Amino acid sequence: MREGIRVREITGEEGNRLLRIVRRSSGSVVTWRRAQMVLLSAQGMD
Repeated sequence: MREGIRVREITGEEGNRLLRIVRRSSGSVVTWRRAQMVLLSAQGMD
């Protein structure tokens, strides 16, 4: 089985920006999904 890929530790400012993107209901679905994946990876999830 392959080992997962993790993002680097994100700063508080980066985390806040990603949270704003995820919480915003308008905008690109692709950007929303990417922001969500980065946040989940930063939290240690697969």
